[in-house]
Amino acid sequence: MAKRFIDTEIWNKKWFREFTPESKCFWFWLQAECDNAGVLADLDLGLAKYQVGKNKQGEYPTEEDFQPVLDMIDEIDETLSWIPKFVTFQYSELKETCRPHQSVIRKLKERGLYEEYEQYFAKSEKKITRPSQKEQIEKIENELEQWKKEWEGVDVKSELDKLKDWLKQGKRKKDYEAFFRNWLRQNGGTKNKSNEKRDYIYQCFNHPDYRKKSPDPKLVIFCPECKSSLEWTETTK
Repeated sequence: MAKRFIDTEIWNKKWFREFTPESKCFWFWLQAECDNAGVLADLDLGLAKYQVGKNKQGEYPTEEDFQPVLDMIDEIDETLSWIPKFVTFQYSELKETCRPHQSVIRKLKERGLYEEYEQYFAKSEKKITRPSQKEQIEKIENELEQWKKEWEGVDVKSELDKLKDWLKQGKRKKDYEAFFRNWLRQNGGTKNKSNEKRDYIYQCFNHPDYRKKSPDPKLVIFCPECKSSLEWTETTK
């Protein structure tokens, strides 16, 4: 049995408040009927009307009652429909490295919807703002002495200069600290083992004020507001 996240603030949102009771029921009906990529096969409005049920006057909803919700759905072809808002809410930013996201990404690509998802996500309120390449490299440079203490068997400054030259070719990465660690390992560096305890700060990019500290460098934790996974942003001693 598939399960779905629900937005506890949905009743306060203007776009939802303006729905009729029939449209609100139809919206939740769609959330239950679609697959994990927000795709509906053979959307049966007759069944939807029957299952949403009769109003106080004993009448079933009409297609006109459902129209405000239908306007939020993209028709893929004669048999398939897609709810873009479903994907951005349920998963926020889809990541190839996240196992639960992999089947969603595959289905979107198979149906030619992945680029549309990226465009929709970029326009949504859930757009993640990450530090720029310049900001992340400057952070490494400012902490270079600490990097030298933590790594042995490699000239950290020299490797950073090589990395910067490599980036001039137009290369891009999301997390440059993680990439630089791998870079050092690939060039013979090993990280000093220390008994010093460290804490890892995890942060939600959608809600920057929500942060968690943990000694676990591989912690998987989700933001209670948007349900997106928290990202490891810094390390403290």
